[in-house]
Amino acid sequence: MLDRFADARLFIVDDNPPNVALLQAVLTRGGFRHIFTETDSRKVLLRLPEVDPDLIVLDLHMPHLDGFAVLEQVREFAPGESLPVLVVTADTTSTASERALGGGAQDFVTKPFSNGEVVLRIRNLLETRFMYTTLRSSIVRQRETAAQERRLAEALGSEQQAVERLQILDGLKDTLLQSVSHDLRNPISAVMMLADILAADAAGTAPLSAEMRTAIVAKVGVSARKMDRLLRDILDSDPMRQVSDDHVKCDVGELVARVLAEVDLGRDHPVHTNIVPVMASVEPAHVERIVENLLNNARQHVAEGVPIWVGTAAVPDGVLITVEDAGPGIDAEMAETIFEPFRRGAQATSPGLGLGLSLVSRFAQLHGGRAWVQRREGGGASFRVFLPSPARGHVRVPEHQTSSSAVNQIRGESNPRRIKSAVNQIRGESNPR
Repeated sequence: MLDRFADARLFIVDDNPPNVALLQAVLTRGGFRHIFTETDSRKVLLRLPEVDPDLIVLDLHMPHLDGFAVLEQVREFAPGESLPVLVVTADTTSTASERALGGGAQDFVTKPFSNGEVVLRIRNLLETRFMYTTLRSSIVRQRETAAQERRLAEALGSEQQAVERLQILDGLKDTLLQSVSHDLRNPISAVMMLADILAADAAGTAPLSAEMRTAIVAKVGVSARKMDRLLRDILDSDPMRQVSDDHVKCDVGELVARVLAEVDLGRDHPVHTNIVPVMASVEPAHVERIVENLLNNARQHVAEGVPIWVGTAAVPDGVLITVEDAGPGIDAEMAETIFEPFRRGAQATSPGLGLGLSLVSRFAQLHGGRAWVQRREGGGASFRVFLPSPARGHVRVPEHQTSSSAVNQIRGESNPRRIKSAVNQIRGESNPR
């Protein structure tokens, strides 16, 4: 279990001590270290500031104050985004679940429950909570920075400029929270639904074929990677966050080819490559993120069937990476601001925060380079990234490689599967047994 889950503070509210003991044992085995309990629902509100929970596991049918009344108190104490509630109850009626979810609970599980299902649902809710708190902290820092700028502006006679910046940040806060909520809901819902299917399979109530089980596990992985990519984009977009700059000498062409083989551009985008081997001193993880974000940007902003070109080239004092498309192109006004955070083109075909290209620019700047977009000759957009490197130079092809080596196979190749095969061959040749 990840440390951020293990250190989460969980608060179990149930009037039945055996139920409390069972849940506590399940969560302890699930890796959670900080578990608090309460069997008297009347004391919950008083204990909330003391416990300061990250998540509440709540029973519904209790004496004195039932779970619905406790849920109302919890919502007065904190909104659902910052303090999720998982209802665990023996009440299987639709009325109970609708009333609980309508009252502010984030999820609902009926007894008897699957131990693994409860742990998984708690982890999903905590993931959303931690995302919310990370965003809130980032927004607080931005607003504090904006407040400092406003005080400085007042001292310099530029109060109006600072006020306008505060208004922009306030608008960005709402936009960011809405976008993140939307983008997280689909993969989280998919993971929860697939977890239910796997739980039913494990319990023997709805057996799956081995092929279907493998497909479901793969889908869970895809959804998890979507959430991970969103989180990485948010964290990397924070200008106050330290980013590693461990430059090593490597083949930028191989990095680009590897990312191209792993990114899903869909079957409807013909891919043409001119990826040549170029040695340079770079931070490999940053270069991979640059290429990944440029490819995702192309996939999101061009229609089905529109070709995409990917290339690398050795240029004076550095390396040039290009990702081009034959789409509608970008007007001059948009080209000036497209690398700013939260900017999204009008042709975007999927939801997103608009952070991808801003991270491309940031990672290029961390190398001392730059990113820009220009009109592609023949129509469309040409995104370009220049990375300076004193170690730049063409790769010397080892003697055991011929003119038809895997690297040369990548040049001009348009089949992603063949590109991936060539990349795997490169890895095998560069790491002989």
